[in-house]
Amino acid sequence: MATYTNGQIPRSVMKQFRQTGKYGHPVFIDHLEKAFQECSRAGIELSIGSGQDIFRDYAGQVYWKNYWSGRGTPGNAATPGESNHGLGICADISGTGTWGSARWQKVSDIFQKHGISFTVRSEVWHVQDMTIKTSGFRSVSIAPSVVTPSKGAYSGNPYFPSTKAFAAVQGGYNALGYGLTKDGLFGPATAAATRDFQRKHGLVVDGVHGPGTEKKLIEVVAAKRKADAQKPKPLSEVVKDQQRRLNVWGAATPPLAVDGIPGPRFKQATRVFQKAHGLSVDGVIGAKTWAKLESNPR
Repeated sequence: MATYTNGQIPRSVMKQFRQTGKYGHPVFIDHLEKAFQECSRAGIELSIGSGQDIFRDYAGQVYWKNYWSGRGTPGNAATPGESNHGLGICADISGTGTWGSARWQKVSDIFQKHGISFTVRSEVWHVQDMTIKTSGFRSVSIAPSVVTPSKGAYSGNPYFPSTKAFAAVQGGYNALGYGLTKDGLFGPATAAATRDFQRKHGLVVDGVHGPGTEKKLIEVVAAKRKADAQKPKPLSEVVKDQQRRLNVWGAATPPLAVDGIPGPRFKQATRVFQKAHGLSVDGVIGAKTWAKLESNPR
């Protein structure tokens, strides 16, 4: 039986819950599945949403401790390395009803049958598997015989759990020149890019791409794209546009090479076009010649 440190459990030894991209201790996931199924048979539908956790890695624990500390309520988050989420033995769920209500009591009774309890009155969404032994929330053991290799596409980032969603995040960093491989996995290179970005933009430097970092990334990428769009094109790109337009109009046979070089054939094609359309024939694409070139809808 292998023992894992809080927040450091590899996904390969955990089990995914219902293709949600959320993983936990295999024993807990089995118990949770049975409890959900029994609640459903009783007419109570529960869920684990995109903003809710089962396992929370160490970096995620640091993020939430910093988040609540920055708002003057550090007690809202466990000390990093001591969260029960870091052992994969608890979950945040929706649909339980208010504490003490008939619905909540029914859910609680069913969960208790499967070894799961509501443990925090102020967090009616929070449940924990009481059958799994831990070492003071610092470590937990997982028996190889109960491990089910996970096939889900989990990114490794709890805020963007699917690899597809996290690949889009990596694309945002790449728009700023970070050159990440868009594999959708929150690996060392992406963590380093995240820290660098956070440092440059006055954010908490924890290497975790959470909601605050995502908001700033969207803002910075949008500003860069706007600035790039306002930059004048290099002369070679302007000439390429002109060459393409002259080819559309059939001003040269064979068509011009779209190479950005205004050579003799380019000037001759310009004169042919100008003569055909009653423009001043000077071989130079000025405002009037360009306006006519652009008028072809093809």
